[in-house]
Amino acid sequence: MSVKIKKGGSARLIIEDFADQDYVTIPAGFRVTNIIVKKSGTTAGNLEVGTTDGGSEVVTSTALGVTDGALVPLTINGVTGLCAAETKMYLDVSVAAAAGDITFLIQKMF
Repeated sequence: MSVKIKKGGSARLIIEDFADQDYVTIPAGFRVTNIIVKKSGTTAGNLEVGTTDGGSEVVTSTALGVTDGALVPLTINGVTGLCAAETKMYLDVSVAAAAGDITFLIQKMF
């Protein structure tokens, strides 16, 4: 796993070649605006994102198809407070079989 912070208009946290139980840390003072998967390989599978393994789901089980290179925007559940206002927040990625890169677009709140 590789986690990179890239700065542009918004910051991005990227997990390259994600695996089951990978996680990112959202820094304090940031909120998650979008989560996008870039699929690699032709193996289908499901992906979930939660506050912990088996914890509150931020993204419910989403099917990732077999198309290599496909971009899959994930729907963030109506979770109040998907932000790390005063303390950092961990987001856990649970995936069955599928692979790719997952990008968390974050924005400074203050």
